[in-house]
Amino acid sequence: MLNLFFRLIVRLVALTISFIIATLCAALFITFALFLEGETRWVREDDLAAGSAFIFAMIAWFDIAMRSAAPAALVMLCLELGRFRSLIVNVLAGGAVALIALLAPFSTIEPVDGMSQHQFWSVALATGFTGGFVHWMIAGARSGNWLPVPRGGGTL
Repeated sequence: MLNLFFRLIVRLVALTISFIIATLCAALFITFALFLEGETRWVREDDLAAGSAFIFAMIAWFDIAMRSAAPAALVMLCLELGRFRSLIVNVLAGGAVALIALLAPFSTIEPVDGMSQHQFWSVALATGFTGGFVHWMIAGARSGNWLPVPRGGGTL
C-alpha cells in the first residue's frame, strides 16, 4: 500500500510538470500565431519585438495556466483512471480542455481585432491540441502505469 502511495506522489509530480510545460508550449504557440503572426523575422531583427514577444508569452502562459487548471486536472484524472495512453486521445483531450476553458461562463476571451470567429476557434483548438501533444510526450504515454493491474487482465 505504501508503494502505491509513493507511486501516486511521483505521478502527481510528473503530471504537474507536464501541465506546466504543456501550458508554456501553448503560450508560445499563441505568441507565434497571434503576436508574431507566424513570422519570426521580427524577433531576429528587432530587440524590442523580441522583448515584447517574451512578455506576451509569459502573460499568455499565466492566463492559459489559470484558465485551464481545473479542466486539465479533471481531464488528466479521467485519462489516468482510464489508462488512456493513445496520442490521439491525449491530443483530443487537450482540445477539450481548450474548449472547456473558452466556453466557461466566466471566460472573457474574445478574438483579436481583425480576426474572424473561425480563425479564433482554429487557433484556440490548435493551442489545446499543442498542449495535449506536449502532455502526451511528457506524461500521457505512461498514463495509469502507477495503478495496480486489474485482476481480470491488462490495461485498456
